[in-house]
Amino acid sequence: MIFGVLQVILWLAVHAILNRHLNERFNQDLLRRGQTIAESFEDARRRESTAGPAEAFWEIMKPFEADEIYILAHFLNERRTVRSANLRGAKFPYEEPRDQDHWVPRFETLEGTLVEPLSGGDPLRLMTIDVDHPPAPFYLQLAANLEPLNRVIGDIQRLLLVFVVISLLIAAITSWFVATRSLSPIGVIARTAREFSTKRLSERIPVPDSGDEAADLVITINGMLDRLESQIKLQQAFIASASHELKTPLAILLGEVQGLRRRASADPEMVVFTDSLEEEIRKLLRIVETFLIMTRSRAVKRLEVVADVVVEETILSAIRKCRYEAKTRGVLMAPRLSADEGMGEAIVSGDADLITSMIENLLSNAIHHSPPGGTVEVEARTTFKEVHIHVRDQGPGIPEEHHSRIFEQGDQVSPEGKFSGKSGTGLAIVTAVVDVHGGSISVRNRESTGCEFIVHLPLAR
Repeated sequence: MIFGVLQVILWLAVHAILNRHLNERFNQDLLRRGQTIAESFEDARRRESTAGPAEAFWEIMKPFEADEIYILAHFLNERRTVRSANLRGAKFPYEEPRDQDHWVPRFETLEGTLVEPLSGGDPLRLMTIDVDHPPAPFYLQLAANLEPLNRVIGDIQRLLLVFVVISLLIAAITSWFVATRSLSPIGVIARTAREFSTKRLSERIPVPDSGDEAADLVITINGMLDRLESQIKLQQAFIASASHELKTPLAILLGEVQGLRRRASADPEMVVFTDSLEEEIRKLLRIVETFLIMTRSRAVKRLEVVADVVVEETILSAIRKCRYEAKTRGVLMAPRLSADEGMGEAIVSGDADLITSMIENLLSNAIHHSPPGGTVEVEARTTFKEVHIHVRDQGPGIPEEHHSRIFEQGDQVSPEGKFSGKSGTGLAIVTAVVDVHGGSISVRNRESTGCEFIVHLPLAR
């Protein structure tokens, strides 16, 4: 931008200098012509003084007459005026000089009605010289058509305009090319930063060959990403290890509590205590399971080891795991697993445990938001390319403006359909498992009441 403004200023200065130079040349040519006429008249008068000044000037003026040059001489003592033939009796304006210096020219530009019969409306440049030539002082006026000069100046203006436009285009293209080449690493850095996630920990920014500050910046950022990847992997390994370590004692503790409840079934207070304890242990097991699933799903872009997974079997397994929670909340689960006619059994490629956990989290979410006595429906529908898993609840529904937000980790919806401010991971687990299996998930409110979550998974080839 600054370079373009400087170029425009430069070309304007060049135009002003050329314009002034051409006008000065034009005036100088007019002055030399007038001086030559005046000097020729003085020489003629010195050689032959018999003829009157007007008659002598008439003879001197004839060789200098031209179509575009208008000549007028006015002899002050005789009050006679000699004009070139093309003046046609016209008279130029004249003002008395402020001083009486010999050969002091005065220049002015004539426009308007005076020049119309002379030059067809083109402006004239008038030069006036006061010649103190005793005994016949006179003033000499020469006028020339400015149209040729204006035409040259116009051509120069157009040429400069073309040069300005071309130079600005070249400057803009060059600046764009240089800026694009210089800032391309910055664009790559920005894109990498936007796309960076725990699933793309190994990606790095290509180091440019320029060897400048941009290359140093890329190297520094790649080093930061190396350290970040190392820390995240250490964190994931610690969470996975801790979760594995916690899962076994919690499972044993759950079994002990269930055995204690059976032995103390005659004591109502002990039954209430063991039920409460079992519920809390199951919550701890779910949290541990959540850590394991999130760690596994975020550790890879796609599953490297896959197997054929029968969708109906994973649904039944998830229903069994959620049976206790549904019974506790008084919610009925109603599976619909009949495959569409001609489609056969729904089989996907993936990890059976992860898919089961995904469906389990959807069912648990539906149970949590359904009222006592309500029904949670789960259905599998098969098309030629995909299997669609539908989970429907009878809760209050979710406002449409929050449909995308509910899949973010940390945003939990209350049973009233509002964000509770509590941390939630269930739907985040569902999203992670769906992504790692190359599928998608959507949500919509039912016409009557409640929500419907739909998972789309590609069928095994």
